[in-house]
Amino acid sequence: MLRINRIIKDSKVNGPGKRYTIWVQGCSIHCNGCSNTDTWNPEQGTEFKIKDLVEDIQQQKIDGITLTGGEP
Repeated sequence: MLRINRIIKDSKVNGPGKRYTIWVQGCSIHCNGCSNTDTWNPEQGTEFKIKDLVEDIQQQKIDGITLTGGEP
């Protein structure tokens, strides 16, 4: 299981080309000036089975995957 804050399946701003971008939920680092403070709480977000995420990613026409956070 992986706790996810949000997914964008066709991002063009989170790396080169069309990206499947996953914001994981939960971060204990709490960097000063963090732009994703909504990802800090490990109890929020939605749990996904890794198998289901992989299957969804395989169905997409993308150039790559971006993992961001929270703290992936």
